[in-house]
Amino acid sequence: MIEATWLRMVVILACLFSLNVENTRAQCNVPSKKVFENISNKEGRVSIIERYNQFIKSYSNHNFEEIYKLLSNNYLGGTQFKNEGDFVAFKQGYYSDSQTRFVSFLPEELYELTEISSWILVGCLTEIVKGKKTKLKATLYIWKERDSYLFSDITPVIVSLDGKTEKCK
Repeated sequence: MIEATWLRMVVILACLFSLNVENTRAQCNVPSKKVFENISNKEGRVSIIERYNQFIKSYSNHNFEEIYKLLSNNYLGGTQFKNEGDFVAFKQGYYSDSQTRFVSFLPEELYELTEISSWILVGCLTEIVKGKKTKLKATLYIWKERDSYLFSDITPVIVSLDGKTEKCK
């Protein structure tokens, strides 16, 4: 069963990277709000959506205290951050080239991969550094598999940021 799931994930990735995403984008774009509404109808997904929304709201408002609270609650296995410097230092290491993982972010695009009867949700976490947008190496895939969802942290992926199609890097 596990081998079949991994095989399906490999097939999905192969299909994704072989598709012409630009041509697919116009046909398959779905607002993330609509995606969230759809996912939240599934049992056990409402709390995930709420936590994403809380994280983005806190991140946008630079409310680091709330971010630490959210991150230490099941996001990073109970990792505690003492202050903003601790969070920044950890974040820089966590998004290194050799260890790419995600903390949390708001997915922006939905690509419907009709060829494999599945769809995938992807996103990229961004931050503002000295008035300039900086993209962190963080992506999340959500596959729909019948009535369940698979999560992964594979990079890179093409995402839409401020109306532009770029790689999250």
